[in-house]
Amino acid sequence: MKKENQPKKLEEVKLRHEAKKKKLQFECDSKVKQLEETFNQSVDLMIKAYEDYLKGFAPMKEIIPVVINVSILPKGIRVTNLAVSRTDSLENIQPMITRRLAEMGEPISNWGSPVFSLSPKNSEKMEETSKIIDNFTLPLVQLGAEQGFELIITGSILFESEKKKMCFTADYKEGNSVDYFSCKECKINWICKNCSLSCHSGHTIVEHIKNHKPSWNCCYCAKRKKCILPNRNTIK
Repeated sequence: MKKENQPKKLEEVKLRHEAKKKKLQFECDSKVKQLEETFNQSVDLMIKAYEDYLKGFAPMKEIIPVVINVSILPKGIRVTNLAVSRTDSLENIQPMITRRLAEMGEPISNWGSPVFSLSPKNSEKMEETSKIIDNFTLPLVQLGAEQGFELIITGSILFESEKKKMCFTADYKEGNSVDYFSCKECKINWICKNCSLSCHSGHTIVEHIKNHKPSWNCCYCAKRKKCILPNRNTIK
């Protein structure tokens, strides 16, 4: 009888052991879950505290730079990604546009009487949704400028490329600087830039001297009577 009951007792011991093991595993899992929840709550609290701390150092919206685009409608020219301060007025921004256009190879000769207006970002009908700026000293922040806004310029702006080309001798002013070139075919030095591009088109042109300030209206293209542009000999 004793031998017959032995397997039964072993099975009972095994079952008790498994039950105890499951109980311990459940208690362990519960404690781990509780620790994880406590840890996550601590992390959330730490993140919130850090975000609150950073808010104390966050710059005011009004002083964060704004990136705008500029459209010069009469010419179909666009300046993209111009970073300006919200406190900048058109008086500050206009020279920035002038510099960017020069870098793009479209220097302005004369602004004339431009009309500036501000249009919201991604506006399909810019001219209809734009607001005209009458006060050039008013900061953009007061006009509601935001990231991606479009500054629209209309009016009689004159670009250097639109000016009638003239020999340096025709519009010489004392103190003006000029780049001089040499023409290999004509064997002439001291040729102004406009003459090098027009009168000596197709010739071999090399630099002679840069940013020179002549004391008189000097261009040897006109002096040698090779000039086909308005010059001191043809303008009275």
